Amino acid sequence: MRIDVITLFPDLFVPFQQQGVVRRAFDSGAVNLKLWQLRDFASGNYRRVDDRPFGGGPGMVMAAQPLADALSAIRLTVLNRKQCRPLSCCFHLRAKRSRMRALRRRPRRRKG
Repeated sequence: MRIDVITLFPDLFVPFQQQGVVRRAFDSGAVNLKLWQLRDFASGNYRRVDDRPFGGGPGMVMAAQPLADALSAIRLTVLNRKQCRPLSCCFHLRAKRSRMRALRRRPRRRKG
């Protein structure tokens, strides 16, 4: 199973990959974790990924453009792999199959 994570702090995930049951999953190859640094998709000299909130006020919000660029890069890499399909496609097919099974099990009305 491949897991893609978009993060500002990829070093925080290293301890989880090195301890316990999760480490065994990574060592056996059952789980593949791909960390995407959000700052790699930011523009400008400082690689800013946050912005001031619309309308003012305290705090900062996540900028939309770096996140959109990161998501499109992940989609491209996932779709370029031959054996992989987007997860939403799999959910759609499962839902369609379960609806068809339910329709087949439903008793038919007799015309009369």
